[in-house]
Amino acid sequence: MKKVNGLRIGTPLLLGLFLSVSSCSNQKKGIQSIEPVKHVIVIGVDAMSPDGITNANTPVMDDIMKNGAFTLNARGVLPTSSSTNWASMVSGVGPAQHGVTSNGWERDDHTIPPMRTGLEDIFPTIFGVTRQQRPTIEMGAIYTWSGFGRLIERTALSYDTTQPSDEETLIKTTKYIKEKKPDFLFVHFDDVDHVGHDKGHKTSYFYDAVAKVDQQIGEIIQATKDAGTFDDTVFIISADHGGIGYGHGGETLDELEIPFLLYGKGVKPGYLIKNTVYTYDNAATAASLLGVNQPYAWIGKPVQSAFTGFPEPDLGEQKVQIASPVIFPKPNLYDLAGGLYIDELPIVKMEVRNNSEIRYTTDGSVPTINSELYTGPFELSQSAVVMAKAFIGEQQESNVTTAYFRLVKKNSKNGVRYTYYEGENWKFLPVFENMKPLSEGKNTNSESMI
Repeated sequence: MKKVNGLRIGTPLLLGLFLSVSSCSNQKKGIQSIEPVKHVIVIGVDAMSPDGITNANTPVMDDIMKNGAFTLNARGVLPTSSSTNWASMVSGVGPAQHGVTSNGWERDDHTIPPMRTGLEDIFPTIFGVTRQQRPTIEMGAIYTWSGFGRLIERTALSYDTTQPSDEETLIKTTKYIKEKKPDFLFVHFDDVDHVGHDKGHKTSYFYDAVAKVDQQIGEIIQATKDAGTFDDTVFIISADHGGIGYGHGGETLDELEIPFLLYGKGVKPGYLIKNTVYTYDNAATAASLLGVNQPYAWIGKPVQSAFTGFPEPDLGEQKVQIASPVIFPKPNLYDLAGGLYIDELPIVKMEVRNNSEIRYTTDGSVPTINSELYTGPFELSQSAVVMAKAFIGEQQESNVTTAYFRLVKKNSKNGVRYTYYEGENWKFLPVFENMKPLSEGKNTNSESMI
């Protein structure tokens, strides 16, 4: 212990003085809660990737981003399975805390127990926490994928229903909004994910599915206007994961990155969210808007900077992530951007969805803010690895987009010669010299041989 003016000051007193100073410091910085609103509606679209929004016809979400706050670079959690990420979205934590580590998870059959339990024998979700703190609240969940129901405290809900299709989910949603004017509503759409598995991500079918759900989001917004609740509502629109090829579950950015859109009362218009956003921030943001204190066990944080009255985040030297450019021909399913050109010179075209500038290279090096400025389509005279990044000033930049352009001559020695045979009931390799091939030739695109 030390003596100060004859007083003995021990550790407890010093700790109390430290905490008091810290508290005053926070007050001076203006740290405060988001102003609660009367109505919060979360719309989750299974597998709706940022690529889907960027390339589909989405006038409703375009308007939301123009008049609300957004990032197309939010992140889900690993593994990029549906159960794990929906659980993270509503639980305010990741799989290490809530224990939902795969689609095989069940309440009575799992590997990792939740670190805490709440209203039911699962990790506390936004539904249970809200019911415990606001017992009389009108709160509903309407979802197409029935598996979503096992991830939430259904006993906390005023209205709980699963529907066989997104069309039925939409009908139930608009009816519930107009009749009950819920304080908190979670809507889950599933068809985009079905199309991704059936027809593939980054296909015209996938973009059509995203365009359709965009219309459905518009109908939900219109329902709040019809109900007279629109002016006191905040909408949160996000997804559980993205996808690649015909699925998801891996560790690519295509699967991990998700959109996060905020729209409604108190949201900054046309605001790019500059701080990092994770899927578990969804529950924390909803809780703050509902005037609910989040549990200590949650790790998510309210996305405060998206609301009026809150300053820009202090990012230091951190770069703000913005949408990446698209290089045409764009990827399709598992194919990479670019392609094979036989006796033809490719034209490289690039696009970006915001007002950023594109910098690119053609030698496989990562572009910087000083790299070549993209001003329009250009021709390649030889094979090249084209890399592009979007920039806004020195503080905002995107991830790298890469495209592979391969140029060959038809009569060159490049490629693989093949002879194709078919047979029945082969137990051993036949003598091919005694057989007639169905086709033969040369293939210069090794990817099409896989």
